[in-house]
Amino acid sequence: MHEYTYTKRQSSRTESIELQEAMGILSRRVLESGDVNEALKDVYAEGFVDQKGHREVGGLRDIFSDLSRIYESVLSTYEQNSIENWAGSSSEAESLVKENKFKGDTIVSLNEISSIKNLIDRIKFALDLLKEAMRSGILDDIDADELGKLIGEQARANILEMRGLISVLKDAGFLNPHRDRFKLSQNAINKIAENAMAEIFSNLSNSGIGLHQNYREEDFGDLTGQTSKYEYGQFANINLQKSVFNAVLRDFGKKPLALKHEDLEVDDYEILTQTATVLMIDQSRSMGMYGSYVAAKKVALAFQHLIRTRFPKDTFFTVGFSDYAMLIQDRQLAESNWNHWVSGTNMQHGLELSRNILRNHKVANKQILVITDGEPTVHMEDGRAYFSHPPSQQTLSETLKEVKRCTREGILINTFMLEMNYFLVEFMQSMQSINSGRSFY
Repeated sequence: MHEYTYTKRQSSRTESIELQEAMGILSRRVLESGDVNEALKDVYAEGFVDQKGHREVGGLRDIFSDLSRIYESVLSTYEQNSIENWAGSSSEAESLVKENKFKGDTIVSLNEISSIKNLIDRIKFALDLLKEAMRSGILDDIDADELGKLIGEQARANILEMRGLISVLKDAGFLNPHRDRFKLSQNAINKIAENAMAEIFSNLSNSGIGLHQNYREEDFGDLTGQTSKYEYGQFANINLQKSVFNAVLRDFGKKPLALKHEDLEVDDYEILTQTATVLMIDQSRSMGMYGSYVAAKKVALAFQHLIRTRFPKDTFFTVGFSDYAMLIQDRQLAESNWNHWVSGTNMQHGLELSRNILRNHKVANKQILVITDGEPTVHMEDGRAYFSHPPSQQTLSETLKEVKRCTREGILINTFMLEMNYFLVEFMQSMQSINSGRSFY
């Protein structure tokens, strides 16, 4: 009997996956797929990929391919006729030649039939389980030890790491089991938003729009009793007692005492100027087809996290618009998706819905931020959406009427344009002639 050992020449990862890495992997996939269970299915199929694009753990597709090659190798080893010769006296030999096409030249003895059939049955059973796991996104039936024996230790390690990903996220309370699926917890949604803000906030903070860019002394109310680290250029009253205390802790016992920039702490004040913001995200088909929706969703999540953590008295809403506009609840934002089935950009309905939301908030500053990749192509008539491309004059006119209503109610409209074309640029210029908001290309 010929013996074969099939092992990938690849070192296995032995360290367990950490929570931050696991959440980073899940965050990216959730934003791309719009569903936590589809995200996990993608992770299982493709493996873990870090932010730099380097594969860390092979996925089920790789394992399936490796095992398929092993199956083909077995078929290419043994000679078909020699197995057929034993079919009359061995039901296992009969089954082998019925279900497999051998292409090799190694003669098979009767004593070898049973072990060859056992190996092929194990391989086929494992392939079926892998195929079902890729379809369902459930790893429970996968035998990691068996894959280790059939393919090599790396396959076993990869399965264990994928299970470890789920365990880490469940133990941290980020994934809540629901029947045979998972739901994102509020902590997970917050973490996804935090990751999005960390990725893009530096760009947003330099864009000239947003929340509370320019504070004046009269914008601040009573002291909160808390302090925070001083940031260069901020309006602040240095808390001398806390700053000196930091310096003492840093250089305990040293004389003379040297106060450094990192020691400085400032008093936190209540902010009297409140802002209500609606972020309108274009969910039209083109936003998804060209990959823009994920980027827009990150912006929304970043603003959501910023307001919740830094400006808790402010209010923030997200409105999605394609053929119609609708409010996207905070819990739904991370898993929201673009409109796969209907074309159209109904900016008029989005502005109307945003204006009605802001009307209920009695604050000094109201603004709408619009993220879109195209000009308005849909308007409302008698509660129904009407589509036209190129945009009809009526669509443009009805949308500009809504811009005027927003302007009359003191709402600033700022627009991010992800694409540039004649219709969109011309329309943005018409908007700016009505509303003092800005457009960013």
